[in-house]
Amino acid sequence: MKLNKVNVSLLCLCLMMSFVFVNFGVNSSLAHPETIYIDPTPVTVYVCNNFTVALNISDVTDLYAWEVKLSFNANLLECLGATEGPFLPAPTIWVPPVINNTEGTVYMACSRMVPPGQSGSGTLAYIEFHCDGPGQCDLVFLYPETFLLDSNLFTIPHSAVNGHVIQVGGSEASGFPLTSLVC
Repeated sequence: MKLNKVNVSLLCLCLMMSFVFVNFGVNSSLAHPETIYIDPTPVTVYVCNNFTVALNISDVTDLYAWEVKLSFNANLLECLGATEGPFLPAPTIWVPPVINNTEGTVYMACSRMVPPGQSGSGTLAYIEFHCDGPGQCDLVFLYPETFLLDSNLFTIPHSAVNGHVIQVGGSEASGFPLTSLVC
């Protein structure tokens, strides 16, 4: 009977220690300071107007290439295009964006042509949208299509902060109510 109590005590101690060690690895913000994010967020836009957001990165080391796929509510927004940001120095290969306004997605990618990668924080791309209707929606990073690579072509672990868009009815510039606006 005494042996069983010792075994149970050791088992409990092992379980408690495993929970302690597991919790040390859970906080990904400490493990991966690299972050991709939409700026500004939230952004407030009037219906029938265009707006641009920046796809930014912070605290990255040796970024050589990246691919991002964002989703959005196609009933409220229309993606008009995306252009390369200044973060990766030339020479680069900018893949023209693949826009699907029916599904509500935009895919874009960029790579340096020669090592090394770029370190620091900055703007990867600028994305232009048109506001088709009132409401709110998120600009969501989709995985596994979104990833970062270093100059050895290893994946860079990172966190992502989705964007948020608030579309308000009417246009101050037009002076007309929403019901009479045609975008």
